[in-house]
Amino acid sequence: MGRKAGWLSYGVAIAGEANLVLAVEDVTGDLAETENGEIRLSLDALVDRIVDLIITRERRGKHYGTIVLAEGLAEMLPTAQTKDLPRDEHGHLSLGRIDLGKLVAGRVMKRYEHKTKRKKKATGLQLGYESRCAPPHAFDVMLGSQLGIGAYRALIEEGLDGHMVSIEGQLDLRYVPSARPLPRDPHRQDRRLEPRPPLRALITRQPMAAAAAVWVISLPCRRVTACLVW
Repeated sequence: MGRKAGWLSYGVAIAGEANLVLAVEDVTGDLAETENGEIRLSLDALVDRIVDLIITRERRGKHYGTIVLAEGLAEMLPTAQTKDLPRDEHGHLSLGRIDLGKLVAGRVMKRYEHKTKRKKKATGLQLGYESRCAPPHAFDVMLGSQLGIGAYRALIEEGLDGHMVSIEGQLDLRYVPSARPLPRDPHRQDRRLEPRPPLRALITRQPMAAAAAVWVISLPCRRVTACLVW
């Protein structure tokens, strides 16, 4: 998560009180460089920004810190860093093969030593299953429950096929049709022609179906971010 958008990384950084967070949306200005007409992440500029942050915190007596990097930054690395890595059938890089945290941490230690003539240990951590196993917080519970209810209502009350359940605003449900609707089963009865009892009655009458439709999820999942700590 975070290949094309960094909102989840920002949420993690805010909740964890990180000192810096960078996502794909931040690759502008000095962090961006052009390669064959495409915007790429300037590793040198990224490392300089991190080292400057470390030195600034040291002046304030804080010799530690945490930086959060969205996984999508790995896809914006210069071609020289990614040319030999495998891609999936859609042409996407296998981000699990790029340990962005360790790559950046190694360069940060070298740049810090060059600037200050001192050594500093920086550790890169690629968050994976440990974040997938994180306990859900209140928003996770509300979001997962609302999406589950939305899936139930889409199937039972609306008779929808080929739709994605999503939310907007204050957890308001939306049903988004897919670009290629799923073919309808000609033998399936159209539920929209049936009288629709209230959701409470449906849940009472079909408790197993309701239980299967409503679930709780934890937002943090595979490779949300790479972290750099010192």
